[in-house]
Amino acid sequence: MRPYDCILFDFDGTISESALGVRKCVELTLEEMGRPIPDLSDYSKYIGPPLTRTFEKLCGLSRDESLLALPIYRKYYDRVGIKENRMFDGVEELLKTLREDGYRLAVCTSKNERLAVKSMQAIGADSYFDAICGSKDDGSRKEKKDLIPYALHTLRCEDTRRAVMIGDTYFDAEGAMICSIDFIGVLYGYGTESTMRDYGAEKFAHTPKEILSFIRGE
Repeated sequence: MRPYDCILFDFDGTISESALGVRKCVELTLEEMGRPIPDLSDYSKYIGPPLTRTFEKLCGLSRDESLLALPIYRKYYDRVGIKENRMFDGVEELLKTLREDGYRLAVCTSKNERLAVKSMQAIGADSYFDAICGSKDDGSRKEKKDLIPYALHTLRCEDTRRAVMIGDTYFDAEGAMICSIDFIGVLYGYGTESTMRDYGAEKFAHTPKEILSFIRGE
């Protein structure tokens, strides 16, 4: 028997090669707010975690300022960032195979849910998924420990032993660990193997094809 029924995918760095668009929108947001732009060349520092965390910890904004930054960022993402998304090589073939094999699939991302849907549509990946689950407009439900149960409920997955989270950062690994579901770390994204290992990750895929082998229990 195959080990999983429900497959949860992170978006940025797992499905989509999106870092350039995220970076541009963070820079435009800070520019509009009249705040200095930090060095954003290391994508591992801010691709994956919630935007409010990025604005506070990396950009030096206060909690209140980070909440004000969210709608500004989304405005630019609608116009600019969404155009910078593309599926990583091999991802579409993976998704197509998983659909053909009858798995239930959900996107599980800290990205705003409306923008996540639009991003998935922009790269032509939305039709492969049963659900696209993201954060709320007010910035809540942004942590993976909250998003994973939401995605599993949406997929009607009652047995967490039959679910796996796939992502590229410690943020994804941490959420999977807290929610007691399996995790597969991808090494073609923006995170690092060492930080994912710090949160219990043991399985790592260098390519989408290797993800499929883990899912099938090969």
